[in-house]
Amino acid sequence: MNKKYNESNRNLNHLDPSAVTENSLLDLDKDKWHTTYIQSVELFNKEGSLCINHQNITVPHFYVSYLEKNSNFSILPTVECEISPGKTYSVEFYGNVDKEVNMELFLIYYTNQTKVHTESFTLNTTSSLVISNDVEGIRVAVRISGKGTSFINKIQFTDKNDIKNSSIRSLPDRNSSSNTTSLLIQNDAEKEQLIKRLIKEKENLEKEFKEILEFILKDMKKQELLYSSQTNQLLEYKDKYETAIRKIKSLEIKLNEMK
Repeated sequence: MNKKYNESNRNLNHLDPSAVTENSLLDLDKDKWHTTYIQSVELFNKEGSLCINHQNITVPHFYVSYLEKNSNFSILPTVECEISPGKTYSVEFYGNVDKEVNMELFLIYYTNQTKVHTESFTLNTTSSLVISNDVEGIRVAVRISGKGTSFINKIQFTDKNDIKNSSIRSLPDRNSSSNTTSLLIQNDAEKEQLIKRLIKEKENLEKEFKEILEFILKDMKKQELLYSSQTNQLLEYKDKYETAIRKIKSLEIKLNEMK
């Protein structure tokens, strides 16, 4: 299932959905998860759980990516994931974190070689997830904020039913500079559901935007070091900052159009 693809061929159509099982329990083996902060984050296994020691982390939040060896989500997936488009899933995300730590599960969707949407799930919840047929690739990651130790005990996607005839379909918005998704809305109930989803996405972006600003202000005196060849943290956050601004503006336009 976890077959690697030729790095030079990034066409998402080569990801084979037939290899996906209906009930997928993600592998919590530490070797399946990756972070770019290898100097300050330790991954290990204990009693079947994925344990993440981030006591020495120096950024407001960081990602641990499933299967892919990078946390740059503009990069397309190169390894098959256990979930596939065109399905409705029950998502179970369970674990434990220290008091000052927050951990979320993220899914990143790709269409036409481009990241088009992200979706997040709160720790220790079971949620419903609908993945459009238009999605061509998916990445999975967890985002952790704060210093401490985190434990992932279970991430499972259970296929609930076939959504080929679903009245909600996600389509890439080619006219949007932020590449967010546009949705075909059939009735008021679906419209309300979409508005709630966009509001949640907007809140997540605003939260990330605030963390980015706090990080930059806190480390303003260390800019010389951050711009050095030894680390590109500030440059990465600058890119995230600009992306978050574009997405927030796009979501505000969509919400205003629906009111």
